[in-house]
Amino acid sequence: MKHSIQSVLIVLALQSPFLSMGQESEEFEGGRKTNVGLFISHFHAFSGEHAENDAYLILPAIGLNVEHWIQPKWGVGLHTDLVLQSFQVKDNLGQKDIVLDRTTPVAPAGVLMYKPMPFLALLLGGGMDISKEATLGLMKIGVDLEMEVSKQIELELGISYDLRFSYYSSLTVGFGVLYTISKT
Repeated sequence: MKHSIQSVLIVLALQSPFLSMGQESEEFEGGRKTNVGLFISHFHAFSGEHAENDAYLILPAIGLNVEHWIQPKWGVGLHTDLVLQSFQVKDNLGQKDIVLDRTTPVAPAGVLMYKPMPFLALLLGGGMDISKEATLGLMKIGVDLEMEVSKQIELELGISYDLRFSYYSSLTVGFGVLYTISKT
């Protein structure tokens, strides 16, 4: 597991210079920008239950992101992930004998975003992981690599780590298309 996460991070680090090559040289100046994005993702649960054995679960997910950039480098957003399958996960942050059922959980999180480079956004925020069994608080930290295709469309590779307080953690890796709905 540790090697697979390291491999993903190394590949992304090597690809990041190439992702900026297709961007327009002109960044929006001043003003504000609002994007809406749809993502196809993989949800990685580190302590899943499968056939009564510990398992590393990889499940399909979709995401819906709404982002409002107040300045070229600072923005706020609502990032929502929906895992498309039900699953069981062991409590790996507290008591080891507790197993949580999660029925297609949805996890909305408010995030603060910062762009140190035109193609890279760092995000940090908090929210809830909601399923019919229980609602859990979560903290989200993530990185988005962006490539502007046109003045209104961006492609994005997003990686986020979600920590569900006192229960379990997950990693979500997704690819999405963002559409700019307003620019002032």
